[in-house]
Parts: sequence; structure tokens; C-alpha cells
Amino acid sequence: MFANPPYDDDMIPRIVSKFDKAAKKHPATRMVLILPKFVTKEWRNKVKKSFDLIHTYQAGSHIFSGPNPTDIYSKNRNFTLKT
Repeated sequence: MFANPPYDDDMIPRIVSKFDKAAKKHPATRMVLILPKFVTKEWRNKVKKSFDLIHTYQAGSHIFSGPNPTDIYSKNRNFTLKT
């Protein structure tokens, strides 16, 4: 799985819990979770218990780029996490 969730104090712990349940049921389950380095957020410890830090980008790094706005794949898609 790959997740770059909204940096939301409610959503991130829910995603981690969902991953933990899936990994417990299916131990081969893996996830890449992209988050900012918010050191004061309450969810940080929960993330650190379930994930290993692989890489940190320096602030201001250009790591995301969007598709061409006329690209047929760039339509806005909304996803809802079901718990």
C-alpha cells in the first residue's frame, strides 16, 4: 500500500490502525506512508511504533509534481477510509 494522507490529526491514526489490523491478519502486508516531520503531533508515536523511517527530505525539496491539467488521469478523485 502507498499513502500520502491529509495531514490531519484524526486521519493519520486511523490509517495507521487500519494498516496494523491488515498486517496482523496478513503479515506480508507492507505500506509506504508519506508524512511531514511534525515532531509535536500526538500521532507521531503511533506512526513510529508501526513504521520504520526510510528517508527524510529537507524542507523545501521538490518531491511531488502534478500531472498536466489536461491529462485525462488528473481528474479529482476523492477517497474515503472505511474503518
